[in-house]
Amino acid sequence: LEIRPSIGGTLSVMGGVYNMNPLVGSGPNTFSDGWLLYRPTEIVATPFWNVSFNAGFGQIPTSAVTGGIVVLLGWLLFLGLFLYTALRALLTIPEAGDRSYFLVAVTALGTLYLLLANIFYVPSQSMVLLTFLFVGLFLASLRGSKYSKDIAVSFTDSPRFGFVSVLLLAVIIIVSFASLYGAGTLYVSNDAYNKAINASNNADIEGTKAALQTAL
Repeated sequence: LEIRPSIGGTLSVMGGVYNMNPLVGSGPNTFSDGWLLYRPTEIVATPFWNVSFNAGFGQIPTSAVTGGIVVLLGWLLFLGLFLYTALRALLTIPEAGDRSYFLVAVTALGTLYLLLANIFYVPSQSMVLLTFLFVGLFLASLRGSKYSKDIAVSFTDSPRFGFVSVLLLAVIIIVSFASLYGAGTLYVSNDAYNKAINASNNADIEGTKAALQTAL
């Protein structure tokens, strides 16, 4: 049995958070705090009065609560552009012998299914990653069609533009690797902390100390 907040409960938390900080929301991973503050009053009379939910009824609504109007508008813009592009591509009658339409249809419907799962459910991180992977595959399937346009940029025509572009790419690469390292370190730390808890429950003092050292 899986228990999670309803649509009304999630909207109640969203309204309370937006009254306090509408632009950027309550912050990442703070839905549980907002739930305890702004949950519907009838929840107090249920057996779940002291349950701190970490997410709402869906992944995207939860991010709208914790990220505010900025994240909400970003998701709406993204979903709107995807639906517009997908519908135009799917309603186009393919030419005879055009096999690319099959790839467009499969990737578009797969992306739509995964996006709906993120709206009405809280999937795992691997499912969220798979969602954006399908978005990339859908965009790649449009390559060569009338919905995609090639843009050629020459760095040699303007040395100043080339220098700025290369510098910007280098900064993006460095930030990406730094973010990956930070996320990896956090993941390893959390995993070691969970091992420490398991070792402590099994009365393994030395194992607990070693796991906590790794977590630190």
